Amino acid sequence: MNILIVSAHPAQVHGFRLVREELMRDGHQVFWATTDKDIAINLLQQFGIDYFLILKAPKNFISRVWYMLRNVCRLIPYLRRNKIDLVVDRYEPFISVAAWLNRTPHICLADTEHAAIKCKPFIKMCQAALYPTCFYEKVTDDMLYFPGNIELYYLHPKRFCPAPVWDLLGIEEGTRFAIVRFVKWDAWHDTQLVGGFSLEQKRELIKRLSKHLRVFISSESELPADLEPYRIQIPIERMHDVQVAATLFVGESATMASESVCLGTPAIYIDEVGRGYTDEEAREGLLWMFRPVANRSMLTIEENTKNIDKNTENNIESKSKTRSPQSIGIDSNSIDLQSAQKQAFGQPTAQSCAIVESEDQLLATYKNTDLQSSEKNQKNGKVEPWWISGGVEECIEKAEEIADAKFDSAAYAKRHKEWLASKIDCTAFLTWFVENYPSSVAEARKADATFWKRFK
Repeated sequence: MNILIVSAHPAQVHGFRLVREELMRDGHQVFWATTDKDIAINLLQQFGIDYFLILKAPKNFISRVWYMLRNVCRLIPYLRRNKIDLVVDRYEPFISVAAWLNRTPHICLADTEHAAIKCKPFIKMCQAALYPTCFYEKVTDDMLYFPGNIELYYLHPKRFCPAPVWDLLGIEEGTRFAIVRFVKWDAWHDTQLVGGFSLEQKRELIKRLSKHLRVFISSESELPADLEPYRIQIPIERMHDVQVAATLFVGESATMASESVCLGTPAIYIDEVGRGYTDEEAREGLLWMFRPVANRSMLTIEENTKNIDKNTENNIESKSKTRSPQSIGIDSNSIDLQSAQKQAFGQPTAQSCAIVESEDQLLATYKNTDLQSSEKNQKNGKVEPWWISGGVEECIEKAEEIADAKFDSAAYAKRHKEWLASKIDCTAFLTWFVENYPSSVAEARKADATFWKRFK
């Protein structure tokens, strides 16, 4: 087949490049189209991948419409000229439109709920959409789930072998260090979000971490003069090697936080909305989530109840109606209802699935198990999802706790091993899915435990 892969973010270069290698090894011809987002072009060049350049999305709505039309007009001739049989991407609207108009089958992957909802009309144009089992929004009626996450496409133990980084970082072997990540907050799905750390909070975070270990900052934007010396200076393709060796990750990037978790590094993530995959990692005790407010007392009952009710409805609809234990490789005969409910609604377990008797029972279980209040919050009348650990103040405190070597790394490693054992080699799965499309759609929809063992 002639297959087109489309990337619009550096992480997508990592996510698809190993699938590309597998497909080419099996005799397929693979083309690549990309936007010039951050370091995406540099990564493609580093990996020796030829690409077709498409336009990067502008900021305002009217310009976005114009950009989409221009990209559609550029891509349709490209699809025809190269006789593309199948398109694979992360639900870019212009790809959906171009593929639909050209009648080219289109497979997309999604893992960011609020972004997928914005793209819902375009995802419906795809012939198949794949989601990790932790994805909690209902986007369409025919969603396909896999027991993994996007970061495992390139960081699964079968796919990634880290290299030493001590000389690269200019530090002695075994030196404890933290990676801190700041983002621009200018992505289209970040619109109307309040952002992460303020400048003063960034300074406070670095100051307190530096008392305990070395600190390296990765930042999409300029840093003030006093923080610039902390900026990490490494080849862009070596960041994952650095994340493996790090003692701690703290940052505003969901992708890098989840990457750190996949690599066995404790991660602290601050964001207003979160993701299904970061929620899951937080519930498993592998990641700590915080909101961009001053402290826990500012997490109001009204704000959290609204978010909780929204997630509850989505969990009920998507997990009770579209997912079964077999769909992620679990034998329903071996799991009781109580265990399944814990897995479905956030109690720390190694796997995620849902077996329910009724939506009423599901709602009661969710509200009873996924909400808790600290003594402080009980006094203040505040309620929050139990996996949200507080605001910026608590975020910095937790970072300092791990940096101060008070952290039980052995217990963390055990939790990580159990979580990773519940996931598949996602690259192997997507390669199989693409090569066997369209019959792979029906087979994946009725997948059982034996099916998923093929990709372990």
